[in-house]
Amino acid sequence: MIRKRYKFLGALLLLLLLLLTVSGCIPTPFVRGSPLVTGTWDGNTFTNQWTHITFELPAGFSALPRHARERGRVDDFSIRSEYPRIVIGMDYIDVAHGTASGYTAEYYLGIIQGSLLRSETRNFTFSEDFEYVTIAGREYTIMRGAYTYKDDPADGAFHDVYAHRFVNTMMILITVYEDGAADIVDAFLASIRN
Repeated sequence: MIRKRYKFLGALLLLLLLLLTVSGCIPTPFVRGSPLVTGTWDGNTFTNQWTHITFELPAGFSALPRHARERGRVDDFSIRSEYPRIVIGMDYIDVAHGTASGYTAEYYLGIIQGSLLRSETRNFTFSEDFEYVTIAGREYTIMRGAYTYKDDPADGAFHDVYAHRFVNTMMILITVYEDGAADIVDAFLASIRN
């Protein structure tokens, strides 16, 4: 009887060690103190070891400071061009828990769309269908959109949101740009490598 109990406890301990080992092999940016949370700048070169992406800051762009880490969200990078007006940023959203664990990129983009359509300051419109593009070897789902300001309908911008599920994280890439700047945005996205 005692031998069976020890075998069971030994098997349970082995299973727990295996689970810890496997889960430890797939870090996420939401583990407090994780060195893999965000990328780093070395001059004009940005590298994120966790997502294996790197790019050069395009001419005419500047890097923006990171936002504070929020629960379930990490800001990796944001860059901006004054002329033409362009802002591009990457966030990681924790989708490891509860109903979020089953979210696809398309489903998550639907959530973002619903939130943007409730904006009190902007009128958003979106294309009816998603598009797909490969960036640094990963397929992203794209929700193409645009907005005008409610108090100035003559002013606005394009607002595209890209999503890719990576491990238990939704990688969200947002591009906001003025008319005529789509080629610059596309060239930057094509320059991201792994």
